Amino acid sequence: MPVAPPTGIPDDWDWDRLEPVLSDWLDTVGAALAVVIFNTTMVLECKLAIIDGLMPAKVVKRLVAKVTEELQKLQEGPFAAPQVFQGHLGGTAPSIGAAELPLYRRYFSRNIGDLTT
Repeated sequence: MPVAPPTGIPDDWDWDRLEPVLSDWLDTVGAALAVVIFNTTMVLECKLAIIDGLMPAKVVKRLVAKVTEELQKLQEGPFAAPQVFQGHLGGTAPSIGAAELPLYRRYFSRNIGDLTT
């Protein structure tokens, strides 16, 4: 059953009213994030991922659990699935991540256009 999208700041939403749509979304997003995290950690050889964002901590906790569950299904041979942790920055996580983009582009990007700025 469709649910009208809430308005305002996500912290103020009635997240319980978003069920069962929220559970379906967590299932879909959890599976997709697990694939992205698994592939990225295999290439970069890192052993952890942090999930955070504008959602309330209890929703992020559910997403972390779902991603962890999905990662176990993707485990290949000797490669261990990375650990997934819940971040603690909450609503400031997106802005901090965006603020790090100039540093990434200047020092880590392999795009020649980023290296000339």
